[in-house]
Amino acid sequence: MKKRCTLLRNKIKNIVSNLHYQISNDLTKKYSCILLPEYRTSSMTKQDSGLPKVVRKSMLSLSFYKFSEKLKWIASLRQNCPVIRC
Repeated sequence: MKKRCTLLRNKIKNIVSNLHYQISNDLTKKYSCILLPEYRTSSMTKQDSGLPKVVRKSMLSLSFYKFSEKLKWIASLRQNCPVIRC
């Protein structure tokens, strides 16, 4: 059972990582400048936020910070697409 849970967690992590890469790649190819808002998941996922538990867990599993870092990295490789935090 423990091995199966670990495999499923790794599968979800790989899917999210692939999603981050594909979206970052598409955004940097299509747009010359990207505005990235501050997305504070910690305040959104508190128990008193009014969101169901399933929604809060899925927000955390998408790992927005890792996405923003990957987007900045891919944009720096392309050198014509600045990422502006707003």
